[in-house]
Amino acid sequence: LDHLNDSERADHQKDLDLATQIQFQLLPPRGLVVGRWETQHRYEPLGAVGGDYCEVIALGDASRGAQSLFFAVGDVAGKGVAASLLMMHLSAIFRSLLSMDLSLAEVVSRANRLFCESTGPAHYATLVCGRTTATGVEICNAGHCPPILLLHHGTEKVASSGLPLGLFPSAEYTVVQYAPADGESIVLYSDGITETENASGEDYHEDRLARLLRERFEHEASAMADSVLHDLGQFRGTHPASDDATLLVVRRRRVAT
Repeated sequence: LDHLNDSERADHQKDLDLATQIQFQLLPPRGLVVGRWETQHRYEPLGAVGGDYCEVIALGDASRGAQSLFFAVGDVAGKGVAASLLMMHLSAIFRSLLSMDLSLAEVVSRANRLFCESTGPAHYATLVCGRTTATGVEICNAGHCPPILLLHHGTEKVASSGLPLGLFPSAEYTVVQYAPADGESIVLYSDGITETENASGEDYHEDRLARLLRERFEHEASAMADSVLHDLGQFRGTHPASDDATLLVVRRRRVAT
């Protein structure tokens, strides 16, 4: 960059600004509601673009009331422009596969194989994704941070049951089933939240995140998400961020009485 003139630097900045705009246009709409489910996400890249993957897609035919909801949070290895390109590639893979009539396990399995075949050996992505069903929700965790289930009786975590995407093309993935009640939530996040450090070098940690979310159990999805980012900022203080941070709340709405 030191060898570029002012005009060339300006052109590079325009390209980066455009990349930022494109990436944010690919993010799901905030506050998407599908049937009994409401969602809220917060996406904070470390730089102009990020390598975290955040997806919320309504599937099926809304006119027939047969819609379901696909949601995911992932983290591509690396940072910056290279990671953001891989993130957009991963997004395109999932969007293509979701147009087919496949089980969630098969979607993840095929996404892994396609990601392996189209990227280098050092490229991989952790991922957790889910899909709502007529009876609840199914979740697949491929080497990612464990989602937090906020239930009326307490808090549970969904452990990883498979390898990150992009490591081995023949990797297999399992799906777990849950049946959240009205008012219960599933919270997905990237390690840019739980591994945020304060000035003393302490991690924010998933236990603090779980406690905060437990305290906000009765809040709407938007208030939950905002409270996490507020608490994260207070914890970090003046210590600079070191990674992309993504949070996604998927909440089963209460029935009005």
